[in-house]
Amino acid sequence: MNALAATPKTAAGSPALWSLAPHRPAPRDAGRLLVAVAASADGRIGGSFEDCSEFLLFEKHNRDTCFVGRQRCPFSESGDDRARRARLFADCDLVICSKIGETCRLALSGFGVGCELACAGAAVDDTVSAL
Repeated sequence: MNALAATPKTAAGSPALWSLAPHRPAPRDAGRLLVAVAASADGRIGGSFEDCSEFLLFEKHNRDTCFVGRQRCPFSESGDDRARRARLFADCDLVICSKIGETCRLALSGFGVGCELACAGAAVDDTVSAL
């Protein structure tokens, strides 16, 4: 799996319509997880949820892992931008990053998205495969 060779995926349109996973059936399939990972350019866990400019998206089904795409996050540090950033990941089941502020963690939790902390610099593929 080469997550770094994929085509970038960016958010577009009204913030109320942003979705990372239009391919997912509704309601969520309990056997599948959509995972967003805060990543650096070298394929490693790359920082805090608030500061990361790009997330790699994976779908986990049983022991299989499939790279889905990338989500760019060009937002600044304002409170409104943090709320928008959390909304970008509302379709995910889990977000993995090295740290996350309480405001964003609570916003993600409100969407039913779990947060998992991982060591900065850990390999993204290994972290997602271990789920």
